[in-house]
Amino acid sequence: MRVWVFHNSGSKSMDAAHALSKKLQAAGFQVSPARPEVVITVGGDGTLLSAFHRYNASLDSIRFVGVHTGHLVFTRTGATTSWTSWLPPSKPTRDNASVTRCWTSR
Repeated sequence: MRVWVFHNSGSKSMDAAHALSKKLQAAGFQVSPARPEVVITVGGDGTLLSAFHRYNASLDSIRFVGVHTGHLVFTRTGATTSWTSWLPPSKPTRDNASVTRCWTSR
């Protein structure tokens, strides 16, 4: 599988991306920015958006995984949200069928 680790310029992100790339290569993954099947972003929201922009022509064929290495954003004092709240329900309904198909088709 072709994987690319896309990172921002922060030292924490670069160190994590380098270590992850080495582990992926050792596990037999092909780590390359050319035609990746999976892009793992290491950084923050802006890094993920930059990866979307870079691979704009291939968004329908690339899976993206974000690894957050900075401070939390889109939160405020007293407001917490579990990542599981972003998952679609296990059974599609009329209202969420397109989201469920998108989530499970990959």
